Amino acid sequence: LEKSRTAIEFDASSAARAAQVVWYEERASFDGLAVGWGIGNKKPTAKACAQACKAHKPGPPNYGLFANLPCNAWVYCPLTHEVCFEPDAHTHHAGDCWLKFTEVPEAIQVNQRGGNDALEMSRGGTPYNIRHPNAPAAVHWTSGVLLPAGWTPSNGTYGPRATW
Repeated sequence: LEKSRTAIEFDASSAARAAQVVWYEERASFDGLAVGWGIGNKKPTAKACAQACKAHKPGPPNYGLFANLPCNAWVYCPLTHEVCFEPDAHTHHAGDCWLKFTEVPEAIQVNQRGGNDALEMSRGGTPYNIRHPNAPAAVHWTSGVLLPAGWTPSNGTYGPRATW
């Protein structure tokens, strides 16, 4: 992915990153590759998480499989929740800020959005909240993308994790 068009065309200069427009969506969890691990990466607000994404520079001192990719999406667990539900092996705590890369940030893949009983997250007619009885009624996460000025994100599409 480091040679993908999105990664190559990303202008990592401070001026270009500062000029990017932040788009927020409450009650949504966006997909993407973790360029900055979220567990323990505490931020006080969604805005601070978005700013961390803007400030992210690919490469060292970052580590992990995707450390050389830029940040163009982020997911934040608000301080209003002790934990944020995600159907994975981790416990996600208030303030966790995941920095992510997605190939098409203007058409993000969505893991969860709105209510966890949303039809779009059903699998075989079984709603998400029935498959995951520990899931809250509504998604806790706040997510966002960074786009060049003048771009507007689409509503995105539900990715494979929406039907786990």
